[in-house]
Amino acid sequence: MCIRDSPIPAQTVTVTVIDDSAQEGEHIGVITHSAASDDQNYNFGMRDVEVLITDNDIAGIEITADQFDINEDDTEPVSYQLSLKSQPTYDVTISFVTDSQIIAIDPIVFNGSNWNVPQTVNIYPVNDDISEGPHVSIVSHDISSSDANYNGFVISDITINITDDEPWCGQSGTFYFNADFNKDCYIDFGDIQSMASMWLM
Repeated sequence: MCIRDSPIPAQTVTVTVIDDSAQEGEHIGVITHSAASDDQNYNFGMRDVEVLITDNDIAGIEITADQFDINEDDTEPVSYQLSLKSQPTYDVTISFVTDSQIIAIDPIVFNGSNWNVPQTVNIYPVNDDISEGPHVSIVSHDISSSDANYNGFVISDITINITDDEPWCGQSGTFYFNADFNKDCYIDFGDIQSMASMWLM
């Protein structure tokens, strides 16, 4: 009588993906195999196994503020922070576009090591000698990178509400020119109309 060995059950191979921080989209991982044995019948190749991976990272930029109120003569800055939401494949440079009301801001750079470390942006007002009254300045962002996920990325502007430290026309105690009949701080056609109305009366 011939006695056969009991079949050995198949062994399970567990596949675990690496949860990285880079935005890659849906992508494929490949598992290759090699067999080695003193039994030459088992020294053969096997087909690869492809694993379809769904990414859980999305490129983005975290910004902690959208507006500030400052006085023109403030010596301490107002500030906000920026950080990336995913690890970039290349450096990401954020430059700042400001007008003449805000002191120029140096660019900041994120890379594969510091991408998730918030960097602080300080905003200092320009203390000029111009009487402007309350006015607004906008800080916008220009983002460039060889990483297509971040190059040209758009984030919201920062609105800066500035209180002037010079006296301005229209505030309490303002002195108006004699020709400023309608007291709008400008001498224009409206004043001629006001003068004509007063003359006709």
